[in-house]
Amino acid sequence: MGEQRLAGVVTFFRAGNLWGTLAAARARVPVASSRRSLGAGYWHNRRELLLLRGLNRGARLWVANSHAVADYTARAEGADARRIRVIPNAVDTSRFAPGPPGP
Repeated sequence: MGEQRLAGVVTFFRAGNLWGTLAAARARVPVASSRRSLGAGYWHNRRELLLLRGLNRGARLWVANSHAVADYTARAEGADARRIRVIPNAVDTSRFAPGPPGP
């Protein structure tokens, strides 16, 4: 069986975004990275954000679940805003509507 090469890497969540982006850079393959949080000191600390700013230069695409997350990713991580796609979380509001207020 011959050696196979990765076509790309898709990352998700904190560790995946860091280690997956680093692995993709080392393997010299494109990376598509998912963002689902505003971070704001919780998701990535300052050191991780600096690391992502460097690693994100090699990313080909980001997927964010809101425009606010897309804006944060561009601003905090230095992601190319033209390469961020927003795909909102899907919820069937006819089935999952808020109930009446509790006591």
